[in-house]
Amino acid sequence: MPQVVNFKDGIYLSGSIEKNTKHGVWRQKVYKALHRLYKIIIPDKAECPFEKTDPEFKEWVYERTVKKDMVDLFTSKYILVKIDHAVFDGAGTISEITLAAQFGKEVVYWLDGIDESEIPLWTLGCLAGAHQVEDEDEAIEYFKELAKLKRKEKQEEQSNGS
Repeated sequence: MPQVVNFKDGIYLSGSIEKNTKHGVWRQKVYKALHRLYKIIIPDKAECPFEKTDPEFKEWVYERTVKKDMVDLFTSKYILVKIDHAVFDGAGTISEITLAAQFGKEVVYWLDGIDESEIPLWTLGCLAGAHQVEDEDEAIEYFKELAKLKRKEKQEEQSNGS
């Protein structure tokens, strides 16, 4: 009989990277807390060898960052987003929020040092139906509780199906 492989649901960690020197701190905290329950996807900050004025720059960034992040986002079940002021100095996080809405992803987010009134209307619309938490600690607890609920549902399914 073939062996059943249980794949973990993915959580894509979205938030400012390009203009944020501490972009890895909250991501590592989430990874350490949840990696046994979920596949944690941390986008990396690729160091581009080209200047923005070089003809190869756009293609390099697209191939090594944008395309990879879009695939990771598409294949994740959940998107966890930290929204701070640095998010608006770039375009990645805002694009990821938009794509998450388009793909119907389950989004959990928190605001860090920013008021909801500072978020552009389009982005707020893309957060409709998303679950807001206070900080990464509450997000971690949310995902732990979600994992417990999913395990319980799976156990009930298996006991009803036997």
